[in-house]
Amino acid sequence: MTKSRIKHEQIPNVTRRNVIFGRRANGLLKKANELSILCGVDIGIVIHKQGRENNAILSPSPEIFGQRLHKYLDFSNLERDKKMVLHEKYLEQMISKDTDYILKSMKRTEVKES
Repeated sequence: MTKSRIKHEQIPNVTRRNVIFGRRANGLLKKANELSILCGVDIGIVIHKQGRENNAILSPSPEIFGQRLHKYLDFSNLERDKKMVLHEKYLEQMISKDTDYILKSMKRTEVKES
């Protein structure tokens, strides 16, 4: 049996929405744990439902999450900016790599044709 595609919009049935939220949140936490173990990185996740107070899910645990958050906040802004990857910065790097590759390919083609 194949998986059916879902529409990316809010689910109107509250009970079904909560069930899916629980499954997806557990899957996200499981993947984060796997990434942490396989790559040896510290991961902290906050999941918070809108419209409710004091319902945040902190992973791996509130104490460890707090330690990791304080460890991150203790970095100076300069160090934090070095380690942080912004989407725009990442895309610029990818574009520059692709541009370099295209230029090298064009030069190789010119040499082969001559």
